[in-house]
Amino acid sequence: MKRLIPFALGVAVASCSSPKSGSQISQPIVAETVSRAAIELYNSQLAPNGEPIDYKALTAEFEGFGIAGLNNGLDAAENERLLTTMNLPEMIALILRGLSRLGKSPVLAR
Repeated sequence: MKRLIPFALGVAVASCSSPKSGSQISQPIVAETVSRAAIELYNSQLAPNGEPIDYKALTAEFEGFGIAGLNNGLDAAENERLLTTMNLPEMIALILRGLSRLGKSPVLAR
């Protein structure tokens, strides 16, 4: 069974429970370590009125409303692909597809 584990700043990886062993496999572990370090760095350099990243609260919030609650113009399969792909052009294409369905024109920098 697939379960999405959100990471701060919109990065996510999928973890899977093996049906045979029931063990949890997190992919990629390196991304989790880098994300944790990025969160710590961000939080250490906050302005006095800045809002720190609370990973546990973000994880709980994402798990609470699930993929369907994203309301980003993508269906469940597209959102799962967006949250698991490591292919940057595919990420961009999915984000633009969702925005176009919401009727919002993305503004691209020149």
